[in-house]
Amino acid sequence: MQQKELKDYYKNTLAEIMNIEEKIKELETKEDVKEYKSLTSNLRTKRADLEGLKKAIDYSIMNECNHLYVLSKEKFSDIRYGIPDRYYPCCIKCGLDSSVATKYYDELNQKQKTMQLILSKNDGLPKGRYLKDDDNYTISCPSSSLAEELYKEIIRNNPSISDDDTEIMFREKLKQRQKVKYKNR
Repeated sequence: MQQKELKDYYKNTLAEIMNIEEKIKELETKEDVKEYKSLTSNLRTKRADLEGLKKAIDYSIMNECNHLYVLSKEKFSDIRYGIPDRYYPCCIKCGLDSSVATKYYDELNQKQKTMQLILSKNDGLPKGRYLKDDDNYTISCPSSSLAEELYKEIIRNNPSISDDDTEIMFREKLKQRQKVKYKNR
């Protein structure tokens, strides 16, 4: 575009903006529009409050949990270094997963950011109990999501189960899953 065309385009755009602003001011005097603006503002505030409450709830759950840890196999987040998959402790009760410590903060969802906060405040994993297999080794699970799923299944069927009984049932459920997996190959 030539200079004159650019200046004309600028003037026309400025006139359109002024026209739009005038119409907005006119609309803002109407009660329906005032109510709409007030409601959308309140909605934004309530959504922000809800997000803050969700963070606080996640933090409280993970911070106050009597952790039951298993080892879960997780993909290492930065394969450039040639580091193979590793096993990381994770809590089957609250989902606290120490593998988040290996990930970039910007890659994490809000729950994982809360996990990183818990890990940093405790200078590592909070105190807890590691579940053991029949040979007294820490139980390893293919993924933290499977560990949580098995725990939820146990709790759904036995809401007031003790940690000792949870350990026994978790071990059995994991064995059953592994048998089914190998049987279906």
